[in-house]
Amino acid sequence: DLIAARGWLMARLPSDELRAIGEESLDGALALDPGHPPALVYRSAVRVQLADFEGAAADLARFDALASPPPELVTLVEQLGLRAAIDAGA
Repeated sequence: DLIAARGWLMARLPSDELRAIGEESLDGALALDPGHPPALVYRSAVRVQLADFEGAAADLARFDALASPPPELVTLVEQLGLRAAIDAGA
């Protein structure tokens, strides 16, 4: 969780260098656990920001396929408007 949280925080900062470190952290979290719910949602959001709608959709599809996605992350997906952003960008 700490790796994913670090990645999410850094990827949202207004610095290309820190954003890249954040993306690497999210990739690392998913390399350790490909089904890590927070990392899937956070990386999907970052990919939307980068206009990588295909990658964002893939991460969100993996999140949706989880047996029991955490309700707080389902809410976050809704609050961030990820599905709408992916649909609009795709």
